[in-house]
Formats: sequence, C-alpha cells, structure tokens
Amino acid sequence: MRTVQFPKIGEKGSWHLVQFHPSYSYEDFIGGIRPDIAGNNVVYKLESGEFKKFCEEAAKEKNKDKFFIFIIDEINRSHLSAVFGELLYCLEYRGEEISIPLFDKKFSIPENVYVIGTMNDVDKSLQIFDRALRRRFYFYHHKPNMNVLRTVLYDTIVSHFL
Repeated sequence: MRTVQFPKIGEKGSWHLVQFHPSYSYEDFIGGIRPDIAGNNVVYKLESGEFKKFCEEAAKEKNKDKFFIFIIDEINRSHLSAVFGELLYCLEYRGEEISIPLFDKKFSIPENVYVIGTMNDVDKSLQIFDRALRRRFYFYHHKPNMNVLRTVLYDTIVSHFL
C-alpha cells in the first residue's frame, strides 16, 4: 500500500507537490483499485489518490481556516482529462459534491484548497492542454530574469572553473 506523507500541517496550513508525467493516472490522483501483496497472494484494494487524501485532510474541521496548496508540476505532461475526470466540475463549483466511481462517500474540493499548476511552455504537450481544464485556471506567464541568470551563471563559472 502506498502512503502519501504531506508536509506538516502548520498554523497557517499545508502544501503538497506532485509532478505529472505521461503515465500519471486517475488512480494516482483521485483513487481506484490497486494491487497489493498479502503473503503469497495478490489482492486488490480500493485506495484514495494523492489529491483526494489532500482534500480530505483540508476538509477536517480543525483545518477549515487554514490554507492547503496543492502544486502540480508539469501539469501539461499527463493526459489531463483522464487524470482529472469528474474533478473538472469540482474545480469550478467548489463545495458541490460529486460521486466518484467505486467510492461510497461523495467528494468535493474544499474552499481552502488552492491548486497551482506549473508548465513549461516550450513543451509540445502544451498544445493539447484541454480547453475544459484551461478555463478553470488562471494563466500567468512568467519569463526568466536574464540578469539573474547571467549573474548566477557567471558567478558559478568564475568560482568553480576559472
């Protein structure tokens, strides 16, 4: 069984970072049936995924006034419609409960959960960023500061190689 350890929940909240890749799945993000070894047998268990566990922690009464920030690095590297599934609805309509296949309890994204997705706009997979998902995020284009890069690179080269 895989466990997800979130950073300590502090006075102001908590955060979690995942990096998407082409084989990242709905089962990793939301949950599903996973194989497990029990003695000499393979058994199948229903497990919650990283985002579902994060939201459940944020929804606890003791955490409702705290900020929970879920960071998805390289968000455009997975098949987003498949990974997010019915969560597309939850991203837009916070607090609205939905049914998740195989799970008995209804699910919603709490108001105190913030999702940040980062992406490299040079990556060709940006072209297939699902429009239904795109409209649920604010896009902020952040270019590198070339003066900082020059200084860091120059200092590194001078101090280590010259």
